Amino acid sequence: MERNRNLFWKLLEPDHPKAEAFSRKLMGNREDGDDLYQDALVLALTKFSSLKETAAFRPWLYRIIVNCFNNRFRTPWYRKVIPITEEISASLKTVDPTNGYTVSRLLQKAYAGITVEERALVTLFEIEGWTVADLGAVYQCPSGTIKARLSRARKKMKKTLLKDLQETKLKNDANNTDRADVANNVVSKNVASNNSNKVILKSVSHSPSRVTSARVISSVTSIVSRMYHE
Repeated sequence: MERNRNLFWKLLEPDHPKAEAFSRKLMGNREDGDDLYQDALVLALTKFSSLKETAAFRPWLYRIIVNCFNNRFRTPWYRKVIPITEEISASLKTVDPTNGYTVSRLLQKAYAGITVEERALVTLFEIEGWTVADLGAVYQCPSGTIKARLSRARKKMKKTLLKDLQETKLKNDANNTDRADVANNVVSKNVASNNSNKVILKSVSHSPSRVTSARVISSVTSIVSRMYHE
């Protein structure tokens, strides 16, 4: 028993930092992530004798982490409140860094559109950089099955992102229309007294939010094309 325990910690050592960080990404914060990781390690240690080949330790360990995560968040509403962690945000490259918060918020909504099982799969593939073959070892299924699951998750995430962008655009357009109407009314009242006001008020009617919206859409589009393209 002691020999198995020592071997377990020896095999864990090189994978410990990334496995711990992965747990935090899944849970959305350091404290809950560490709790998940500790639970997974306890379970892994008790099941270590069932591991037939030490070369398969890494996928075996991650499978236990994923299973522990799935078991924690079976209730549907939980997956809607798991936040995007700083680690994930830092891992995502955006066109305009000033919109990092907005992009993270949109990605949070995209993650809310998939199951906890799919979130773990997408995080491993898109954020952690695991190959399809590696994921096949973790989930114990053919590469074709992994590809199909990733494809379904991408489509659902992309649909959620595009829906949010559409709703945001409609709100922005409505706000821009209101601003334009106000500006036009002011122009109408003052056009007789001061024609120069037309130039000033015309510039007011063009809302800066259009520029901001374009930048955000550019950032999100970049992520969509990188993470969710088919």
